Amino acid sequence: LQAAQDSNDPVRRAALLWRVTYAALDELNERQPGLLHIQRYEDLANDPETGYRQLYAVCGLDWTDEARKRIVWATSDHGKKHSERTWTGILSRTAFKPMDSRAALGAYRDRLSEQEIELVHEITDDVAARFYDAKDDVTSA
Repeated sequence: LQAAQDSNDPVRRAALLWRVTYAALDELNERQPGLLHIQRYEDLANDPETGYRQLYAVCGLDWTDEARKRIVWATSDHGKKHSERTWTGILSRTAFKPMDSRAALGAYRDRLSEQEIELVHEITDDVAARFYDAKDDVTSA
């Protein structure tokens, strides 16, 4: 964590924080199996309805048609491109904005340079390999 604190590079800081967080979660999950339910963002984004239905079940919540409708609405783009959405400066209770979750998965490619993407891989790949495999297209391996 000291390396993240000492860095002025926000990409390096975020990657280091991700690495520390997921390494700690994996270690805790190894030591106390069943204590955590780790749900990958990519799985939720690719198939929100199924993913959230599973999360509801894990949390002991009733999956209702209203919940399904809200999840579908919140993870759809409603015909708007990401660039058409602007922040008004006014935050809702949750600062939530609906978005096309599937399209958001690759948005980092538009926001980060090739060098920044390589840096993220350099910092995170060994920990990411515990959660992803080659077919997920997340690690550089």
